This record gives sequence, C-alpha cells and structure tokens, in this order.
Amino acid sequence: QVWYAENHELGTGCNGTIVFRGIRVDLEGGEDADFASHREVAVKRVQKRFLPQLEIEMLLRCRAHQNIITYFFTESDNNFRYLVLELCDASLYDYVEKKMTIWQPISSNSP
Repeated sequence: QVWYAENHELGTGCNGTIVFRGIRVDLEGGEDADFASHREVAVKRVQKRFLPQLEIEMLLRCRAHQNIITYFFTESDNNFRYLVLELCDASLYDYVEKKMTIWQPISSNSP
C-alpha cells in the first residue's frame, strides 16, 4: 500500500504530472500481519491518458544500474496512474544548480 502527501510536491512535469513524497507500507506476512515496514518513496502521478509505458520499460531495463532510480510498481485510480519510485536525496537541479554536497563514505579497504 502507498500513501502520498498532496501538500508535499517534489516536482512537476508536462501534461499535469506531479511528483509527491510518499510512504510505501509493506505488511510482513500478508494483510493480517502484526508487523509493517515503511519506506519513503516518490510517487509520480500521471494522467491516465498519458500512460508512461516507455518510461516504465526503460526503468525496468535499467533496474540494476546504480545511477538509475528504482521503479517499484504502478497503481491507478479512475483518473491517474501512480508510479512508485525510489526517493532520492536530491533532484538533478539541486545537485547541478545548487552545487549540493553529496557525502561519500570512506571505504574500510582504502590504503
């Protein structure tokens, strides 16, 4: 199950596409489980008439690449499709234009 916050927009795109911050809730052991894990995600809301099938195919094809966001699944309602994606620490704009610092761990195998 996925929940998203309409008041927390991460970005917008063409044809009314909006990306929101969301939470993916996975029930361990099924619907009657006592334990649920939560993961912050990005939820890309796209109008149904603009089905992003090519985008989904490309994300699936590149899923093992470390520099490509992870596509989890798609849900839909009467008006929209919702692509559930990995939530990144920064947007490309933040990284390039704001020259955001990206911290890297020091490997314990370093000389």
